[in-house]
Amino acid sequence: MQLGVDTARAAPDARVPISRVSCANYCLIHVDSLESRPVASSLASAHGMQRPRARKSRGGSSSEQLRLQFTSPNNARRQRGEPPRGGARTGAGRPKSADSGVPHRVRPELSKHHPLHLTLHVRPEAKGLRQRRVFCAVRGALAAAREQFGFRLVHYSVQGNHIHLIAEANDRTALTRGMQGLTIRVALAVNRARSRRGRVFRDRYHARQLRSPLAVRRALLYVLRNDRHHLTQRGLSLPSWHRDPCSSARQFSGWKECVLLRLARQAERGTEAAHHDKPAAVAPRTFLLRFGWQRYGLLGLEERAGEQVSSGS
Repeated sequence: MQLGVDTARAAPDARVPISRVSCANYCLIHVDSLESRPVASSLASAHGMQRPRARKSRGGSSSEQLRLQFTSPNNARRQRGEPPRGGARTGAGRPKSADSGVPHRVRPELSKHHPLHLTLHVRPEAKGLRQRRVFCAVRGALAAAREQFGFRLVHYSVQGNHIHLIAEANDRTALTRGMQGLTIRVALAVNRARSRRGRVFRDRYHARQLRSPLAVRRALLYVLRNDRHHLTQRGLSLPSWHRDPCSSARQFSGWKECVLLRLARQAERGTEAAHHDKPAAVAPRTFLLRFGWQRYGLLGLEERAGEQVSSGS
C-alpha cells in the first residue's frame, strides 16, 4: 500500500503494513468500521485503540450516572417540620433586656421642617446632673454647642440621669455632627465637675421626629414639665406655678397668661440664674416650633403631659 491511499477504500482481505500508513490516512479510519474491516481493526489493535464498552452493574443492566441532590440544612429542617436556623425571624438574635439601649440601626432621613425630640441617658456612676455644680457645667456645655453644623438647640431639660432636648437640624448629617459635638462637650463638663474619668453616656441618643403641630405641643409640655412627671412617679408634687430651673422653661415664651404665671415670675425674681451670660438655647426657625403648635393653644402651668387637647383651646 502506498502512502496517501485511503485505507477505508482498501479491499477487505488486504494486508497493509502498519509502518507505511500515514497519519492522515490513519485518521480516516472510523470507529464504527473497526469490526467490519480487518485492516482498520488491525491498525487500531496495533496502536492500542479499543472500542468503548458500556459498564454493566451487578444486576446486568447498564449503569447510569447518579444525579447528586444538594439540599441546604434549612431546607432539610423545613422538610422535617423544624424551624430554620438563622435569618430574619421572630425572636431571632440576642434576647433584649431593659438595658439594651437604642438599636444601632441607620437613622432615617430627616426633614429640615420637622423638629426633633432627643433623649440622652447617662451611666449610673455619672448620674446627679441636677446638682448645682454639675448642672452649671452641663448648661455651659449646652450653650457652647447650641448652634453648629446646621444643628440648633431650642429647648432642654436636665434630669438626674438623663437629658431631654428639642432641636432642629437641616438634615441627618447636621444632626449627627451637632449631637457628636454636644455630647462630647457635656461629657467633658460632667467629668470635670465631678473630678472623674471615663464614659458618661450609657448609649447613643434616642431621636424622634415631630411631624405635626400636636406632636410638637405634647413634646414641649413633656420636656418643659419633665421634673413634675418624675416627681409624680415618686409620689411627690410641686406647686402648679413652679417652673423647673434646670430647663429652658423660664425662658419659654409660650405659657398661657394667667395668675399662676404671675406667681411664677414673682417667685423666680431674684433667683434667676443671672450668672449665665450666654443662653443655652436659640430661637426656633421651623414653622412647627414657632407658630404651628399654638394651633392647639398656649401651654398652661396647670396642664399635665398626656392630657387631651382640642384645636383652639
